Amino acid sequence: MLYIKHITLLLGTSFYLCLGYSQTIDDLVSKERYLRIMFYNTENLFDTENDSLTTDEEFLPNGPKFWTSNKYYTKLNQIATTIVSIGGWTSPEIIGLCEVENRKVLDDLCKKTGLKNLNYRIIHKESPDNRGIDVALLYQKDSFKPLGYKAIQVTFPFSPGSTTRDILYVKGLTKNEDTLHLFVNHWPSRWGGQLESESRRMEAAKTLKTQTDSIFNNYQNAKIVIIGDFNDYPDNKSIKQILKASNNFENFVNYELYNLSAFIEQMQILAVTNKKGIGEC
Repeated sequence: MLYIKHITLLLGTSFYLCLGYSQTIDDLVSKERYLRIMFYNTENLFDTENDSLTTDEEFLPNGPKFWTSNKYYTKLNQIATTIVSIGGWTSPEIIGLCEVENRKVLDDLCKKTGLKNLNYRIIHKESPDNRGIDVALLYQKDSFKPLGYKAIQVTFPFSPGSTTRDILYVKGLTKNEDTLHLFVNHWPSRWGGQLESESRRMEAAKTLKTQTDSIFNNYQNAKIVIIGDFNDYPDNKSIKQILKASNNFENFVNYELYNLSAFIEQMQILAVTNKKGIGEC
């Protein structure tokens, strides 16, 4: 089974999942019918400077990884290249990121790489994570207008002193004047074992579910998108039992969360089935 590390959830009954076989993505975007949102785990995007408040010693010029300016800027350019290649002729309007050290690395990514002419704006808040890694959101101001944002802390009742990455919530208007609720996540890892660490991801899911329930209670047809690295499979307890993300794409229901990763898996199975059928004819 393929472990989908970067899960994307599309939530809210006002969204329609369309594959657009007769039109390219660029055609759809140019007609302002769609907003492209991507998520990317940058995997330790640290600068070369020491932060006395975090454990970033591994990523210093004299540290175990010999993290030099050359390595740092090479990584920045590789990330930018990935983002541009995903965008095609037009870049994604909204980008969620995780494992970024601070605002400086985000500024460098947007201003000192191939992204410099794409006019991305940054939303970022420092998280209490011990390693000093955060989540962030990049957006193009012509396509998305933030109305507000906040960092949502994830706590663990069974371990009050433990910390992890905040969940970043951003509310804004799309170019079609639709209100969009975005959540950027990086849930606790599986370090120490999947079962041993599961309770921490369950708490992150509970924190997120409280937020989405509150939005749905106030706005029945709210448009909510949850993106992130959840460190879980689409069918794990955190996704299915806590978030209650549905795999049923036949009939959309208000107040339901829908798991697009499950949809992707279903389409992959369908594609394989179709190929087998063609081969046997």
